[in-house]
Amino acid sequence: VGGAAADDVHERCRGSNWSAFVGCTMLPVSLIFEDGRTNRILPMEDLAAGRLPPAWRLTESEERSVAVAAQAALRNGRTHGVLQRPPRVVMHAATLLSLLSRGQCRGCYAKQVDLPLHLPSVLRLLRPPPLRDTAESVPDDSAEQPSGQPLEGVNLWLGSTRTQRDAPDPTTDLHHDMRPNVLTMLRGTKRVLVIPPADAAERLRPATLIDVQTRAAPLDDVHAAATAAAQRPFFARGRSWADEAALLDRNHYLMTLVQARQLLRPRRSGAARQKREPPCSFMLRASDGIYIPPKYVHAVETIEGGDDGGFAVAVNFFYANPIRSAGARV
Repeated sequence: VGGAAADDVHERCRGSNWSAFVGCTMLPVSLIFEDGRTNRILPMEDLAAGRLPPAWRLTESEERSVAVAAQAALRNGRTHGVLQRPPRVVMHAATLLSLLSRGQCRGCYAKQVDLPLHLPSVLRLLRPPPLRDTAESVPDDSAEQPSGQPLEGVNLWLGSTRTQRDAPDPTTDLHHDMRPNVLTMLRGTKRVLVIPPADAAERLRPATLIDVQTRAAPLDDVHAAATAAAQRPFFARGRSWADEAALLDRNHYLMTLVQARQLLRPRRSGAARQKREPPCSFMLRASDGIYIPPKYVHAVETIEGGDDGGFAVAVNFFYANPIRSAGARV
């Protein structure tokens, strides 16, 4: 599958004999931004001052409209910035693997793909780790298996890794989830920064962000879709994007991952000046998993693909809330 030509995959998937082939499944694929971030977060102060991403390529009239709306948002104080989602295309799973294997889609990232909806046959091959309340006391020598928290969602994360030494790593920004989450690596390596809620509230910048989608990308040209012209947000035209009807996001933070790492890096002096990972930073490799409790702020960087490079694959499991005790374990 990985070496098949995209056109060949498309033709085969049109035939009835191939319709059940997992590679023929159509997947939503995000084209992440040029800095490697899976979302673009913009403080309202920057928008009000006219500091807009060049990739938007707005006219002077559109720029003024954005600045006026941002200034109004600053005055009412209800929102603090904009969360821009990346453009997306839809393609066969086999086409995506082919492009990633050959390094022909640097920004392609099938992120948070609902496995029960898109790839139920793959879901049947997975064994979700049982997440149980620590109040459930089960002796180590007991044959009884804890029932665990009910599973509420399973998502696939399949995307490219950096192709050049100085290229940015694909990165999911600082955010928190409201449900217990287990992130598992199937291929490649990810670095996960986890921050307890108390530290996040005290040291980070929680925000209410206006959630906007980038204009839909062309379905027939992935490379054209990844150009700057395709990264214009929906709110560049039409009705005000800062009104009360706007879709809001309260799970992300204005502080960047780089800023958070600097803030959380332990103080070093004398002989302890050697470079080291900041607190609560974990490297996940194939077969590793990490439990992320509800409301714990985290960010995820894709560091490298498998042994032959190319792309990384991860699956996360969301469980029902609440966990009755102070914690849970896998």
